[in-house]
Amino acid sequence: MAEAALPVFDLDLENVDELNKPAFTPFPQGNYTLKIAEKPKAQLSKPSEKNPEGCWMLNLVLVGDDPETGTSKKVWDNLVFTPKSLFKVRQFLLSAGFEGNMNASALFEDEFLEGLVDREVQADLKVKANEWPLGSKTYIQKNVVDTYTSTEVPSKLNASTEATTSGGGLDDIPF
Repeated sequence: MAEAALPVFDLDLENVDELNKPAFTPFPQGNYTLKIAEKPKAQLSKPSEKNPEGCWMLNLVLVGDDPETGTSKKVWDNLVFTPKSLFKVRQFLLSAGFEGNMNASALFEDEFLEGLVDREVQADLKVKANEWPLGSKTYIQKNVVDTYTSTEVPSKLNASTEATTSGGGLDDIPF
């Protein structure tokens, strides 16, 4: 295979102002239909004082159309598998159309994760302002998923939402 020639041109970076780059405008606060844009990435978080062994999570990239501008926008979310955060995992799975009990390890298998691509979910989005660490006080906004919603809640899922444990780990998540 032939190598591509490197571009030959002058590059003037003196007039580039990184603080004046085009601003990202998040979705306005509200409920949106979002599509899972890519295979969720499963990862173990860094150990912390609360979770000395780290905790498993799924990194989601969601995409939807802004009704005000018609442009497509991305929203990032993490589903964290700790007893305190399982409510959001349950909301996500219900919104994505799953019901019944699931083995937690099945949620991290490639086949399941690949099957999530292009599925739609409903999400209540909020707008959060963050201080950006560039120069002076420059604030950017981003969307955060407050809750995942569903128009129909299967009756099978009205049972307890507490995780059952066996063998020292989360084996079954009752939803």
